[in-house]
Amino acid sequence: MNKHRSKKRKLTLGETTLLICAGLISVGAGISHAWFKTEEVKVQRLIKKTHDDASDLNAKINGLQADITVELSKLQTEAIAMVFFSKSETTPASRLNHILPFSGMAPAKESGSPDLAQVP
Repeated sequence: MNKHRSKKRKLTLGETTLLICAGLISVGAGISHAWFKTEEVKVQRLIKKTHDDASDLNAKINGLQADITVELSKLQTEAIAMVFFSKSETTPASRLNHILPFSGMAPAKESGSPDLAQVP
């Protein structure tokens, strides 16, 4: 029994081939793992960059909408001012109707002219 212990064991060709194959598979798996991890990090960075770009574009859109609203309100204010503060036109005397105060009677209506009291 001691005779077997003292004898140095040599690896056979099959065992050596098996160890070499296992080593190559382990190295290949490690390289594949590193490559996949690198690709995952690249994809995560791309997703983050795309998300940041989308957020920046949304902020720009909101800013532009605010600018458009300000400009639109300026234009609306100018349009209202033009309507209310435009120069008044002189009305010829022939178009004026004379209403006698406290008479209770309005002058006869011309045909084709709208009754201003009935206009909405």
